[in-house]
Amino acid sequence: MNKSEREEVVQLVETGALKQNLPKSPSTIHLPEKYEQLSKGGGEIFIEKKDNQYSILFLTQRGVLDGFSGFVYSPEDKKPNHNDFDGDINEIDKLDKNWYFVVSY
Repeated sequence: MNKSEREEVVQLVETGALKQNLPKSPSTIHLPEKYEQLSKGGGEIFIEKKDNQYSILFLTQRGVLDGFSGFVYSPEDKKPNHNDFDGDINEIDKLDKNWYFVVSY
């Protein structure tokens, strides 16, 4: 799952070294080339913010019209909601502390 590399990206987001950098999509961060392979379909991660909490989605599959799967990091270890990331998440599996695997179809 490339967990250690994804945790490096999480740390960059948390410290502010990586910020939302696509003006037309304020919840998206295009990853630096070094990390692009960590999120399929364009090398982008997605931030879901609610109140003072957030989570980060790394895609493993991105559908043409809709649907996706990926790893979600939740610093509060909060299970993702079914409508997070503008999706209809059908499956949510806890993998480890702060990490979930989600599928939307």
